[in-house]
Amino acid sequence: MAQTMLGSPIYMAPEILKEEIYTLKADIWSLGVVLFEMLFGYCPFESSSISQLINVIKDTELKIPQDVNPVSEDCETLIRKMLVKDQFKRIEWVDLFDFKIDEKGHITSGYKKDLGIEALERYFLLDIKNVGEYEIGEKPLLLKE
Repeated sequence: MAQTMLGSPIYMAPEILKEEIYTLKADIWSLGVVLFEMLFGYCPFESSSISQLINVIKDTELKIPQDVNPVSEDCETLIRKMLVKDQFKRIEWVDLFDFKIDEKGHITSGYKKDLGIEALERYFLLDIKNVGEYEIGEKPLLLKE
């Protein structure tokens, strides 16, 4: 777990903004914000100050603007799981890899079933089974030795 704050606040997980101890799941939040912005053209939670941003995240329900870009049910599910405000209820890294983005940009679930977790680990040199067991700075995160 870590307690430092680096980066653009709009992409930061709520636990970082509130200066709480956080885990690797903070990066899942950030990826969710980036994915949302790529799909819809704006960030899911925006404000002009960190204190206001904390309140916006806390008080605003995540809305998926299907009228801006009609995404699949699996895509919406992925975004919602990545942008869960409670880091302990947010999707796990291993489950994140259960989603697949095809050559047309469509997101579907079932990636582990199609490829197999072991193949994913070999392809990306990831240590998926042990994600979250290392402290920040202890070793390169997600990378096998």
